[in-house]
Amino acid sequence: GKQDIADALRRLVDDGFVVETDDLTPPQVKPQRVRVVRLNLDKLPTEDDIIRLEKKSPKQAAALRTLLRAAGDQPPASASGLPAAQVGDAATLRSLERKGWVNVSEVETARVPEPGLVFPQDPVALTPEQEEALNLIIRSLESPEPATILIHGVTASGKTEVYLRAIEKTLSLGRQAIMLVPEIALTAQTVGVFRGRFGGRVAVLHSALGRGERFDEWRRAQAGEADIVVGPRSAVFAPLRNVGLIIVDEEHDGSYKQEHLPHYHARDVARRRAEIEKATLVLGSATPSLESYYKAQSGGYRLAVLSSRVGERPLPKVEIVDMTQEAVIGQLPILSDRLRQALWECVDNGEQAMLFLNRRGFAPYVQCLSCGFVERCPNCDVSLTYHLTGRVLRCHHCDHAAPAPTVCAACQGSMVGFSGIGTEKVEAEVTQFLPASVKVLRMDRDTTMHKGAHGRILREFREGKASVLIGTQMIAKGLDFPDVTLVGVILADTALNLPDFRAAERTFQLLAQVSGRAGRGDKPGTVIIQTLSPTHYAIRAAQAQDFRAFYQEEIEYRREFPYPPLSYLVNIVVSDPAMPEAHQKIQRIHLLIESAIHQLGGGTTVLGPVACPLSRLKGDYRFHLLVRDTNRPRLHRVLQRSIDALPSQDRQGVVVDVDPVSVL
Repeated sequence: GKQDIADALRRLVDDGFVVETDDLTPPQVKPQRVRVVRLNLDKLPTEDDIIRLEKKSPKQAAALRTLLRAAGDQPPASASGLPAAQVGDAATLRSLERKGWVNVSEVETARVPEPGLVFPQDPVALTPEQEEALNLIIRSLESPEPATILIHGVTASGKTEVYLRAIEKTLSLGRQAIMLVPEIALTAQTVGVFRGRFGGRVAVLHSALGRGERFDEWRRAQAGEADIVVGPRSAVFAPLRNVGLIIVDEEHDGSYKQEHLPHYHARDVARRRAEIEKATLVLGSATPSLESYYKAQSGGYRLAVLSSRVGERPLPKVEIVDMTQEAVIGQLPILSDRLRQALWECVDNGEQAMLFLNRRGFAPYVQCLSCGFVERCPNCDVSLTYHLTGRVLRCHHCDHAAPAPTVCAACQGSMVGFSGIGTEKVEAEVTQFLPASVKVLRMDRDTTMHKGAHGRILREFREGKASVLIGTQMIAKGLDFPDVTLVGVILADTALNLPDFRAAERTFQLLAQVSGRAGRGDKPGTVIIQTLSPTHYAIRAAQAQDFRAFYQEEIEYRREFPYPPLSYLVNIVVSDPAMPEAHQKIQRIHLLIESAIHQLGGGTTVLGPVACPLSRLKGDYRFHLLVRDTNRPRLHRVLQRSIDALPSQDRQGVVVDVDPVSVL
C-alpha cells in the first residue's frame, strides 16, 4: 500500500537489496549570453573609409563611429566590445563583419541585482570600543581555534564598520565571508554599503531575486569571483569554499528561523558551519536574544560591548503616550495629540519621520455594527483584514481573498464597520493630516511584492523625496537615514499580549530597534511610543533603552518555569482537516512521549496537549504540546524513542519544531 512504501523502501535499503542515491536535477536557468561587437584590430577603418561609407551606407558608418568613440584614443581598448544592440541592427553588423572591420560574437554576461545600488564610504576612525571589538575578532580570525563573538552594540554604535573591517582582514588572510541580515529589506542597503567598500567582490543571494540573477550570483560565489556573500537566512548555505568569517547581524531576529520544512535557524546553522570550516562567528545586535546573551554571560561566547553611538551622538529621547488617556467615547485615535504635534514640527523643519505599526492592511477586522458578526477566514481561525487598495478582505495566513462586503452576511444590515488599525489606515490618516505637498511612503508586504520594490522605496526615502515612511517591522531595524529625527510607534502592544513566552522579549526588541532609527545624523532624535500598557517592564525598559534592566527581569521570569535559555524546548504540532483525527493523533503522540520519558528515568516534562492558539490554519485543525528539558541530549533521546518510532503514515501532519521561536 502507498502508506507503507517509505518504511518498506527503508527496510530494503537496510537489507542491501535496494541502493538509494541522490541526483541533482539540472538547473532550469541558463547563463545569459549577449551578442558583442568588437573592432577588428588587424583591419581598423580609416576616416576616409568611413566618409566613403557614409554616402552609401550611413548605418554602417554610424556603427563604426560608435565603436571608435567607445575605443577612444587607444583602439586596442575596444577589444572588450559593445553589446550589439548599442551598435546597430543585425543586417548592418553582418555587412561590417563581411568587410572585415568588426567581429561579432556571443559572450556570457552576469545578471547583476540592483546594479546601481552602491553607497561609497571611506573607512572612518574607530572609537576605542570599536577597536576593542575588532581586535577581538582579528585574534579569533588568526587563531587555530576560532571563537563565537557577540557584539552587543546600541543602535548607531558602528557595528557595520566593525563588520567591514573584519571582512577586510578576512580577505587579507585569503579567506571568504558571509554576511547575514534578517530581512530582504535590509539586504538592499547592506549590499549598497558593501559594494561601496568592496566593489564586485560582493554577491547577493535572496528569494526576491529573479531566477537568472540568483543563478548568476550563486555561480559567481561558487567560482570564487565573489568572496563576500550578503543575504538573509538562506545565504548561510552560500557555495563559498574557504569561509573564514560568518556575521549574523540582528542575530535576535525571529526571521532567521525557517518555519516551514526544512526547519532550521540560520544562527544555529552558521554556528555549525563555522565549527566545520574553523571560521569565526560574529553575532551582532542592539537587543541580543536572551539565548545568546545568556551564553555570553556564562562564558560560552566572547562578548564585545559598544555602549555609545559613534561621534558621541546622544540616544534619542523616548516619550511614552498613555493611550488610555487619549480614548474618546471608546475610540482610540490613530495619532495622539503629542505625535501629531511632533510630526507636524518634524515635517515643517524639513526633517524626516518614520511611523511603525506591525500590522498591515487598513482594518484588522470587519464587523457588523447591528448584529456583531465578524467576517472570518473560511480556512483559518482568524478575522479577515480589510485592504483599501482593491477593496478586498484578505487572510494574512492562507491569502484567502474576498470582495469587501457592503451588507452584513448574517443579518443583511448595511452598518458594516471597518475596525482596528493597519498601515494602510495610518497612511490615509497621515496623508489627510499633513499638507498635500508632503510625500508619504508605505513599506509593508503589500507594497514590496514586486521585484526591486524594497530598494526603490528605501532609495526614494534616502534621497529625501519623501518626508514620512510608514511601515511594519521591515523598517524597524538596521536602516540608517541621517535625516530621520522622529520615530512614532503607533501601537506598542500588538505583540505584547500574545500567548507566547517570548512576547515581552519580542516587544522590547522591536521598540528598542525602531527607536534606534531616530537621531542617527547630526540632529537629535525623538521617539514617541503610543501604548495601552505604559507600566509594563518591556515598555519601561524600551523607554530607558536599558537592555540589561530588561534582561534581568525577563531572565527571572524564564527561570521560574523554566523557559529557554534555562531549558530546551520542542513544539510538536499536529494538523488535520478533521478535528477528531488531529486530536486523536496528538493524544497518541502524548502517550508515546510519556512512555519514553518513563523508560529513560524522567527529567523531561510535557505541557499539553492543547489546541494551538491559532487553532485552524489553511483548512487544518491544529493541536500541539511542548516537550521541555534542561538536558538537550536527554530531550533528543525522548524524541528518538517516541516521534522517530512513528510509522510514516502516522507522521503525516506532524511537525517537530526544535527550539521554536514562536509557539503560536
